[in-house]
Amino acid sequence: MRKSTRRIPDFQILLVTSDPDLAAAFRAYIESRYHYNSDRGFYAVLTEASGAMAMEACRTAKPLASIVILDTDLPDMDGYELARRLHECTRQIIGFVFLVANDSVPPPDFEKECFVAKPFKLEEVEQRIQEVRHRVCISWRKNPRTRLPADEIRDALELVLGQQDWVLLCLEANGVDVIEDIYGYDAGTKAVRFIADLIEETIDEYGTPNDFIGHIFGSDFVIITQAQKSRDVSQMLRAHFTSGIQQFYSLETRPMPQITLSVTTIRGSDKPWGSIGEIIDKMAELMHLKEKNEALDKKLGLVKIA
Repeated sequence: MRKSTRRIPDFQILLVTSDPDLAAAFRAYIESRYHYNSDRGFYAVLTEASGAMAMEACRTAKPLASIVILDTDLPDMDGYELARRLHECTRQIIGFVFLVANDSVPPPDFEKECFVAKPFKLEEVEQRIQEVRHRVCISWRKNPRTRLPADEIRDALELVLGQQDWVLLCLEANGVDVIEDIYGYDAGTKAVRFIADLIEETIDEYGTPNDFIGHIFGSDFVIITQAQKSRDVSQMLRAHFTSGIQQFYSLETRPMPQITLSVTTIRGSDKPWGSIGEIIDKMAELMHLKEKNEALDKKLGLVKIA
C-alpha cells in the first residue's frame, strides 16, 4: 500500500525518455508548478529511460500513472508499441502525450492522442497534459473524481449477458458523505480517490486485465470479474480496504469519520437474466441507488422536502 506522507496526487505522470536532461528538467518544471500545496493541483512525476524500465514500473508501481508521456524514439522499443503494452498492463492510463519528430505520422490507433513535435518547450508539453485532462473530465462517460467509467456498465454487461461465469460486485463505501458534510467536497473527493486506488490495485493483483471497474455514484463502485476470481477479489478487497483506510486516516491531521466498505454480489448463475435492465435494477436495489439519489436531490434543493 501507499507509503507517502503527502496527500494523494490529482494526477500521476510517467515520462519515458532516454534524455536525462529532459527528464530532470521536466520533473523540476512540473513539481515546481503542481506541488502538493499548489492551487493548480498536485502532479506526481515518475521518469524511466527505456521501454523495458517503463514496463517494469508498470508491473511494480501501484498505481503507475494517469498520463504517460512517451518519446517515440526510445533505445530499445518503438514508443507506440510501448504504449500498446502499457495499455495491456494497466487500466489506470487515461491518455498519452507523444514526443515526436516533425515529420512523424502516428499509427491509426493513436491518431486521437496528443503530440508534441521536437524541438519543443516544456510549456507545450504542459499544455498537452491539460488537454488530456480536459478531454477526460468533460467526458460524460467518466466520473470526474476518479476518471473511472461512470455509465459504461451497460456496455460491460452486454459482453457477459447470456453467460454464467461472471460476477458483479457492488461496493459501497459508507461514511464519505459524512466527511463531505463536515469538511466539504474536496475532502470527500480525496477519500473517494483513495478508495478507487485501493480497488484498482486489488483488481490489478487478483483480477484479470478484462475486469470492469466502474464508479457509478458518490462513493459507490462496481466490478465485473470472472466467477472463479470473485471470491479472492472480494476477500482481498475487504483486506486491502481495512489496512488501506487506516493509512488514509494516518495521513490526515484532523479527525475523520469512520469509512466502511460493504460488498454484495450478483452472479451470472443466480438466474437466467433476461436483459441488462434486469441486472441493473437488481444492482440498484442492492445498492439503494434510488434512495441515495432522492437524498442527494433533497440536499441540493432539487425536490421539496415534505
